[in-house]
Amino acid sequence: MKREIINTDESGNLILPADMNEIAMTEYEIAALFGVIVPTVRAAIKASYKSGVIREGDAKWYLHRENGNVIEVYSVETIVALAFRVNSFGAHKLREHLFHTLRMNGTRSAVHILLTCPRIAEAIPPN
Repeated sequence: MKREIINTDESGNLILPADMNEIAMTEYEIAALFGVIVPTVRAAIKASYKSGVIREGDAKWYLHRENGNVIEVYSVETIVALAFRVNSFGAHKLREHLFHTLRMNGTRSAVHILLTCPRIAEAIPPN
């Protein structure tokens, strides 16, 4: 499996890979993307498991390297869920990108569902 990650440039803009299904990131890479420390990411992952937002079996998997090392990576669904749980500049940029993509694709029903949640509705300006 070819593994891609989400990065940011010097200006704070997201750099997304062409194939979103290939995204798999380690805790360290997620922490760097969000601009937080790794224990914050771990706590958010554990809280997401406990609340039932993500299931551990769906959230992560293990990549076996040629040198015998094993890397624990998290799926794009987990990264998106963490973006809504962590309050940081990087997480905000990812959330902003997601909402912008939803609006541009004309999926008004998905945006309407998100806007009905009171915490999310405060963060999104009206059209």
